[in-house]
Amino acid sequence: MNNLEGAVFDALEPAGCPVCRLTRSAAYHYLDSLIYEAVNDPGVRAALERSGGFCPPHFWLLTRVENPAGGVTMLTQALLEEPPRLPRQYAAHTWIGSGAPCPACEVQAQAEDRYESVIRKHAARPEWRGAYSTGASLLCRPHALRCGQDWQDETARKEAALRAELAEFTRKQDYRFAHEPLGSEGNAWRRAVAVLAGLGPEQKGS
Repeated sequence: MNNLEGAVFDALEPAGCPVCRLTRSAAYHYLDSLIYEAVNDPGVRAALERSGGFCPPHFWLLTRVENPAGGVTMLTQALLEEPPRLPRQYAAHTWIGSGAPCPACEVQAQAEDRYESVIRKHAARPEWRGAYSTGASLLCRPHALRCGQDWQDETARKEAALRAELAEFTRKQDYRFAHEPLGSEGNAWRRAVAVLAGLGPEQKGS
């Protein structure tokens, strides 16, 4: 098992969509590296000026890397001297701009292709299917569809368990049962959003 496969296999254990987690992590580490090492690179700066910076979700993610203030100040100072523009629509983003694609979106999309390819490749291996079955992870619907039918049956079983937790949460909202303490169903609504929409871009996944 190579490093890429190992990272995907390990991501089958923790809660959340493993593909979302890994791709968000790739975007986070790209932004962290950019702020730490490349913000003064003329080529990097020129590319960011052409795109108008990053898409809104990745711009906000940029503010969450380690020690962002200095690098973000330098970058935004340069960008604010340029004419206004937004990066062009990329991947799942629903807004459309006039500049070049968001560089972080491109990094994230390339990582997404790599991780999905690994999951599809190992769909028939019992140890991979078993890790997904027993782990807390749950593929979001977009990635479950992209990863192939072999993963969708187990995903459907996990979704059924999540629906049961949502029903239990709803039951405990009734005044007759409100005295009962909340268990794992207390955050089921958040996990349901993650299944439908994927992990939010603010979640770096590492």
